[in-house]
Amino acid sequence: MKITCDKCGIEFDKRPDKLTDLNFCSRNCAKGPRKQISKPCENCGKGVTRCQSQMLEHVFCSRKCSKGYLSSKMTDLNENLNPDRMTIETRAKLREVNLGKGEGKTYSKTFSRHSHRIVAEKMLGRPLEKGEVVHHINQDKRDNSPLNLMIFSSQGKHAEWHKNEQYDASKNFE
Repeated sequence: MKITCDKCGIEFDKRPDKLTDLNFCSRNCAKGPRKQISKPCENCGKGVTRCQSQMLEHVFCSRKCSKGYLSSKMTDLNENLNPDRMTIETRAKLREVNLGKGEGKTYSKTFSRHSHRIVAEKMLGRPLEKGEVVHHINQDKRDNSPLNLMIFSSQGKHAEWHKNEQYDASKNFE
């Protein structure tokens, strides 16, 4: 059966059982040019342009923006739905329950921070800077007394100290 394309007007053959309200001669005519839509990124406000079919409810320019936005939304949602969950008292109770568990092969923690770093910050009277390393002199990861801790400005200086210390220790035993 000969019919006319509803978009371009070209006459083409189509079976009578395949006729619909709108009939097109090709996929290109059926799809047409894709309509582009622009919306601002919900995290940073940068413009995002996409096809209408790919434009979702929440629009982000990158995965980084998506993660940042969703992380803050989840934090807000968790605080609203569960306001008493992670108070200082609750964190202290959880810490007490978990103290002494494990095999003692790792550093002890206080409220999810390594305890030796907290002690070092108190010794210095300031927060540790990025890259500063806290070393246990007697190599006991659980001994966080101030006399047992050394602070190095970088991992390189820490490694250098270990190299020299091993060399000196081998001299003493020969």
